[in-house]
Amino acid sequence: MKGLPPRINEANRPWWEGLDREAIVMPKCDDCDRLIFYPRIHCPHCFSRNVSWTEVTEAPTLFTWAKAEHSVSPAYDHLGPVILAVADFAGAHVPTTIVDTAEADIKVGMKLVPVFDRESYPGVTLLRFKG
Repeated sequence: MKGLPPRINEANRPWWEGLDREAIVMPKCDDCDRLIFYPRIHCPHCFSRNVSWTEVTEAPTLFTWAKAEHSVSPAYDHLGPVILAVADFAGAHVPTTIVDTAEADIKVGMKLVPVFDRESYPGVTLLRFKG
């Protein structure tokens, strides 16, 4: 296996289990009604601990992106140049990568289509997007 697999713990386990089912499941504050990312047990907006998990079905948009010509660590050298991105889920910003999309077609604000990557790490599904 190349690279470093994600660390799965009790606070983020529903996220990873959702991706394994090809569903995007995120924590949402029951008090201020905002989505939360990264997964945690409290709302970073209103500090409420009334947080529950919900399936997100609305397509996110591209908040920002950049092409990484060089990896930040030898553990990621196998990826080569990669398009790093941030998907915007109604204010919750999820770091990700863009795949299967020509660089010239990538535009901030475009709707993103989820790609569930089961090949990078055995037993873990990663969330990537295409335009």
